[in-house]
Amino acid sequence: MNAMIIYGGKYRSARCYAEILFEQTGIPYCPYTQWTADASLELIVYIGSLYAGGIPGLRKTFARQIPTQASILIATVGLSDPKEPETVTNITAALKQQLPEDIFQRASFYHLRGAIDHAHLSRSHKVMMSLMYRQLRKKPVEQRSAEDRAFLDTYGKQISFIDPKSLEPLIAHIQTIQEQRGGSTA
Repeated sequence: MNAMIIYGGKYRSARCYAEILFEQTGIPYCPYTQWTADASLELIVYIGSLYAGGIPGLRKTFARQIPTQASILIATVGLSDPKEPETVTNITAALKQQLPEDIFQRASFYHLRGAIDHAHLSRSHKVMMSLMYRQLRKKPVEQRSAEDRAFLDTYGKQISFIDPKSLEPLIAHIQTIQEQRGGSTA
């Protein structure tokens, strides 16, 4: 089966998950900036980091001609806990904004936790996060969302929530697609 893992992120979390997924499945991976559309693809896995509700490269990747036969699996990577319903609701709204409707309807979605190292953020991200931090600290505690709390808990720290086991449902879905299409992925 012809498959590809495409990732988008400014730092390292999405690529880390792409590498782990490659090790587990043998599916090749590349950043969205190097990917070229392939009419023979049967499976596209997109792994993208969340930044202020957006996912780098997602819109650009799926604005291309995507084969109608291709199964589409999209995994988001963020700091907020995807076990929180509000987090998934917010991510879903962001995905709807960035994806064409037909792709959104065809895709299956997975949500993973990433990592952050404030010491390695770009200057613009540090400034943006500093402003957000100050704004959230002023917000009454009872009005803070799960995402607000996650942001405040991780601000200024080096922390990783990357967990290879969180890929297990995605890997199981890939294996199901392989079985349905009668071949190994690579």
